[in-house]
Amino acid sequence: GTQVAARFKGMEFAWSPGTVGAWDMANGTYRIDYDDGDVEEGVARIRIKTPGQAEKGLIEVGTRCEACKPGTKPQAPTAPGVVTAANGDGTYSIKFDDGAVALDVERKK
Repeated sequence: GTQVAARFKGMEFAWSPGTVGAWDMANGTYRIDYDDGDVEEGVARIRIKTPGQAEKGLIEVGTRCEACKPGTKPQAPTAPGVVTAANGDGTYSIKFDDGAVALDVERKK
């Protein structure tokens, strides 16, 4: 499989090395076989990067993302959504897949 780095569920801001073990064509997710022996099914493409892949400086409106929902602790699991606005102050507005909205989400790497 292809060498990648992925954000293991529960460690949303740390990239862990591994390889793509499988692709689920039905839902568009991947199985990642991490170098430390962990295996994770159902990994969305937005949680995977290839070696040397740089992150964009500005996230474009319409980009799929994962972010902490309003009112949750910074360590809380992230939820999937879409960027609806780049606010010009380094924060973004996010509409989550469940309909919730956050207006001032800071970017985390």
